[in-house]
Amino acid sequence: MTTRNTGFLVALNGQSPRNLRDSIRCVGNASLGFIESWLSADVTSAEETSHEAFGHLDYIASELLRQRDVKRRQVATWAASPLKAALSAPVGRLMASVSPQDLTWLQAQQRGAGGFPSGIVPTPLSLGTALTKLKHRDTVTVNFLVGSPRSHLLYTVTTPGMGQATSVAEVDISKLCNACKAAASHV
Repeated sequence: MTTRNTGFLVALNGQSPRNLRDSIRCVGNASLGFIESWLSADVTSAEETSHEAFGHLDYIASELLRQRDVKRRQVATWAASPLKAALSAPVGRLMASVSPQDLTWLQAQQRGAGGFPSGIVPTPLSLGTALTKLKHRDTVTVNFLVGSPRSHLLYTVTTPGMGQATSVAEVDISKLCNACKAAASHV
């Protein structure tokens, strides 16, 4: 009989797997690589890096939201939960209701020219909401904006479902990664 860990896809002590932290690190690194590729006009590398990063983002969103749902069932401790507090960290801005004209404007923007239509007053976007928006994003209407080194904003559209209006999330990738690290330390 061996003493090696024989658990397959099972984390010890009910903790989230180490690959959550690895995926968060990969997204942060991918963001920097994406910025470098985009600013040097290496579109192929930027696209490949983006594709890899979205795989990690999908995993991060699923895992943190799963852990939130598990901990939320513990009603007596959820209100004071460090995970709940971590999920409320600001990571961007939200345009909560998008008109058909706004959506047409967003879809007409060139790659790398992400933003909100003029006259829009976005609201703060929390990590928990950002993860939900990323998980349910429209995979066609996605854009971004890169600025100074390390400035990387991602714009995603979430189409209506379950009575919700179409919305646009502006996610600051650096803030997202930092907030995810904090949240992961509480799962």
